[in-house]
Amino acid sequence: MPVNTAHPDYETMLPKWIRARDMLSGEDVIKAGGTKYLPKLAEQVDAD
Repeated sequence: MPVNTAHPDYETMLPKWIRARDMLSGEDVIKAGGTKYLPKLAEQVDAD
């Protein structure tokens, strides 16, 4: 396996680690994530 190839277990866990890191970083990071963490409600329009 080349050194620039990530292990499959690493690839599986990476999104969870990023989410945990962002959560521990605080409210500003969560809000900056936009719809990644705060999806729009059905009633919301783009102007909201």
